[in-house]
Amino acid sequence: MTQAFQRGEEKGFTYFFNTLYPTLLYYAFQITKDQPGAKDIVEDSFIKIWERHATFTEPTVIKSWLYITVRNACIDWLRRQKSSFQMEEELAHLQKNNAESYAMQEMIRAEVTAEIYRAITDLPPRCQQVFKLIYIEGKTIKQTAQEMQLSVQTIKNHRTFGLKQLKKHGAEFLPLLVLLFLQL
Repeated sequence: MTQAFQRGEEKGFTYFFNTLYPTLLYYAFQITKDQPGAKDIVEDSFIKIWERHATFTEPTVIKSWLYITVRNACIDWLRRQKSSFQMEEELAHLQKNNAESYAMQEMIRAEVTAEIYRAITDLPPRCQQVFKLIYIEGKTIKQTAQEMQLSVQTIKNHRTFGLKQLKKHGAEFLPLLVLLFLQL
């Protein structure tokens, strides 16, 4: 039967499948404690060995390869299940805590946004436009310069001037908050 298996004949595959499937399924179930998962693992292992059928010349090698493949697949399956379970627990915890903190974050965000807009409206018109393009629309200095038809250095100067003005108004944190706010 090994030669039939190696040649890719269905009777060779059927022989090894019928002989080894029940014990491999039991083995996989003992590791995973999940009947559908164990069944999928064993069936996938038979598909993998069938794709490599030409390389197997001994029945003991076929059996050993399947046991090793099933064991490794069970370990991977358990890792995924553990990760999935841990993620569900973490999400439940986050959702519980987030309900309370979300409202607070939104209130803070609204206040910061209002403060930022108030501070920006106190800037000269060109400086306001530079700030809006860079910090609100997320454009680069070069894109801003092209859009406003000004040099890159002029845009940098407007940005620097605007930051200094915001600092004078006691808003040293505002440029950083603009960046953080836009990335949330």
